[in-house]
Amino acid sequence: MSQKNKVKNGMSYEKNGWKYISIKGAPKERGYAYGYLCANDFKEIQNMLKFLMMEAYGMEWDYFIKQISDDFKDMTKRDFEELYEEMEGIVDGCMQQVVKQILMK
Repeated sequence: MSQKNKVKNGMSYEKNGWKYISIKGAPKERGYAYGYLCANDFKEIQNMLKFLMMEAYGMEWDYFIKQISDDFKDMTKRDFEELYEEMEGIVDGCMQQVVKQILMK
């Protein structure tokens, strides 16, 4: 089992090639913990999607992000408030981890 990563309301570790994550709390708190614990994974997925979308569709990844935001952001915020709050927390957690990594260099 690999080293455990922890935040106030969550933890993650890898075992047999799988990443295990346990989080708790209110939606934004859960999102923050998930984003913080998975920031490197999100960065890796983002890089893969940038390549894949250009290769498969001939369009920049940013185009898809804008379209999804334009088409679904307001509806998600209105109709799925808890999910939206968790997504905001994920962004905050990812950003905090990136800042921490920059400052540690």
